Amino acid sequence: MKNCVLSFLALVIVICMAGCSSGKEMQAGDAPSSSSEEVSDSTSNDGTTYSLGDSVSTDILNFTLDRAELAICLHDGTAGDFDEIYLPKEYDATTEDFCIAAKGHTLVSYTYIAENLDRAALEFDYDTAKDEPFISVQYDGETYDCIAETKAYSYDGFEWSSLMRTCTRLDPAEKMQIRTFVNIPVEVSSLEDDFTLIFRLPSSSGDTQEFNFAITNEDIKARAEREISLDDALKYFTKNEGYKYFEKHMGEYSTLTEEEIAGILIGEKNLGLQGEWFTFSNTVTFNESGFYTYTYKTTEVEIPWSIADDKMIIEMSSGTYECEIRRVNDSAYLLVHDNKPFGVLY
Repeated sequence: MKNCVLSFLALVIVICMAGCSSGKEMQAGDAPSSSSEEVSDSTSNDGTTYSLGDSVSTDILNFTLDRAELAICLHDGTAGDFDEIYLPKEYDATTEDFCIAAKGHTLVSYTYIAENLDRAALEFDYDTAKDEPFISVQYDGETYDCIAETKAYSYDGFEWSSLMRTCTRLDPAEKMQIRTFVNIPVEVSSLEDDFTLIFRLPSSSGDTQEFNFAITNEDIKARAEREISLDDALKYFTKNEGYKYFEKHMGEYSTLTEEEIAGILIGEKNLGLQGEWFTFSNTVTFNESGFYTYTYKTTEVEIPWSIADDKMIIEMSSGTYECEIRRVNDSAYLLVHDNKPFGVLY
């Protein structure tokens, strides 16, 4: 009998010790912690593994993982690159950007789209989370609980602003894109390695539901090669995605003659204009007197222009620009200067 009691007490002690050793808490401001257990798979708590670009939801939140990449250095928006903020860029040892991983660390950049399905305002992704972080990263058999302390947001995916909050907050029915990054305390073997992101999304019960996204290099490349629509490329020509669209397709467009340029531009009203030399979107009117006009605030501005040698010549304070006009379609035209996209009219 005595031996049975001793055996029972020993079993209880072992169970208690196992329970205590399984818990892990992340303190605010600490480096992300690593799990001592090997990860057996990358499935969500319902047994499903999701891929980059997939959408998931709880009863109060729709969530799409739009981008995810490993990086050593990210755009930080200080060099006129705010439309690419927190996206990976090539590391330069002379750079002073703050978005650089220390030795022995790697950055994980990710962008998600969230939509509030609740009747009330919804808050999540706190940068002070301790007990249950919004995101964890699995890499090479280890799990790292993370906190993203700085974020940017966008409503259209082109115009980005800093998110001045300690969390992501969505008003009822609001849909927002969030771009941010986390720091994991491991130097990956290759930035093209596979990894997994685990997101814990809020539900109406007050608990969270866990969703795991397995990220492969093939999926990252496929997402990077996707194209925006022509309408968005016209509207956001000065953004990176818009410029790249026309840089890729400019050889497909036919060049207009002098007569065609005059026939299309002169007398047209309210043509949309985007370009490097014209830093804001506006509407313009071309006339035969050699000026095109637009209204800036309450002032009408006139810019000299002319046609010669099948080119539109624009006299700007920064210089003279000779532009080919290439037909994108019956209502949109690409301006090409020095064999590079220079602006669009539509």
